[in-house]
Amino acid sequence: MSTTISEPIVTWEKLPDDFSLPDEPVDNISQPAIAFALTESLELAVFEPEAGWVEVYQLSASGQYELQQPNGDRRYWIASIGLFLGIWQGVKVNRTSYWLRWWDETGQLLLWGVERLQQEQQLRSRMAAKLRELNIDPETV
Repeated sequence: MSTTISEPIVTWEKLPDDFSLPDEPVDNISQPAIAFALTESLELAVFEPEAGWVEVYQLSASGQYELQQPNGDRRYWIASIGLFLGIWQGVKVNRTSYWLRWWDETGQLLLWGVERLQQEQQLRSRMAAKLRELNIDPETV
């Protein structure tokens, strides 16, 4: 018995000419933790990763979102979580781009999980090398 498998045919109906998209915020799918934190803090950020700019809006007492001004480092203080939000240019997931990043109140960049892991691995390697210099097997410590 022989079975033939054919490719499925996918079709889309044309949307009406007067169709409009809803005017609601879209979560950031490439940086969901930042999107969640901003949502919880009643802040709104509009980020353009290709051009490398961000606008941050804060909900005012009158119920309107107001454009915030960045500090001298072009970062925005998000008081409800005690962190600065800003743009960092570099490589993440094999993609060089602009990324939204967090900084603490002293200006220290908060590391992503993979960056912390790499930092810990480098520290372990240096410690193991130092132990070997002292004729101590790091596997027995």
